[in-house]
Amino acid sequence: MEIKAYFSHSIRGASGNNATKEELRINCERAKCTAEYLRDNMKTSVFKLDLYVPAEHDEFAQSALNTGRLKIEDILYLDCKILDGRDILILDGSMEDMSGGMEEEYSYAQESSVPTIFMNDYTHADLCELIRMCLDVIERKNDE
Repeated sequence: MEIKAYFSHSIRGASGNNATKEELRINCERAKCTAEYLRDNMKTSVFKLDLYVPAEHDEFAQSALNTGRLKIEDILYLDCKILDGRDILILDGSMEDMSGGMEEEYSYAQESSVPTIFMNDYTHADLCELIRMCLDVIERKNDE
């Protein structure tokens, strides 16, 4: 069975709209590395984790923003529409670390009853909790 997860992470970081291209690059690379770590460590015989990572598609978003085709609000709206089709939301960091975009995704997930987990240290215990959440999703899907 496939578990579809949305990986919420910071792109602009603490600098917000004043983030430099280098800050964007560093934040996206960090998110991609973290996502790869999750993919490598979440391989099970019970389910496949399909992880959507905004950083892996950020070239499109930045181009749309830089050319004025889309605004931040448009990108966040689309992110939430993608989240609609996901089983769980994984937030990179703690509640105190959330960027504006992450806060928007978290709020949307709460309103939509999408199961949510904060992954701060990516310890064995964190991975076990994520596996438990995925198994709960599978059980819920089987009951439907």
